[in-house]
Amino acid sequence: MPFDFVQKLSGVKSPTAFVELWTEHARKQVETLTEQTKQLAALAQKATLATAEPLKTGVSNSFNISRLSRVVLNRSDPRCRRQ
Repeated sequence: MPFDFVQKLSGVKSPTAFVELWTEHARKQVETLTEQTKQLAALAQKATLATAEPLKTGVSNSFNISRLSRVVLNRSDPRCRRQ
């Protein structure tokens, strides 16, 4: 695409044609940038969610293990046994 633009630019005969060609090129570049930004944001969101899920699961499992160990320890404590 850049080569096409330069080729078209080299054939421009008037300032008006130059401005029109330049404006069209700039518009296309902004559209491309906008689309790429959307794609990058979507990828970043996917990466964040993919990274957060194992952390969330790991933290949740840690709390469950901690809770379970307290229950087990309390049962083995003679003071916590039913009479």
